[in-house]
Amino acid sequence: MAAQFDDLSTPEGLKMLDQYLFTRSYISGYQVSGDDFAVFAKVKSVPSEYQNLARWYKHVAELSGLRWTEVCTKFSRLSVDGTR
Repeated sequence: MAAQFDDLSTPEGLKMLDQYLFTRSYISGYQVSGDDFAVFAKVKSVPSEYQNLARWYKHVAELSGLRWTEVCTKFSRLSVDGTR
């Protein structure tokens, strides 16, 4: 993961993530990855003032409806550059 988000329990940490997601749909790359799920697990709540974070959080929450084994299997088949 290129970016690090350590303290997502503080307004400062949430603001930093919100700003990071201003120009991005995912934490790293152009599709959902384990980085998204790792950061998602650290976010306990999303105040409405963080619009970019709220958008990303809702999207990852919907994707997390998949069983974790399905997600791991899908990503284990990808190469480093994202191709199969």
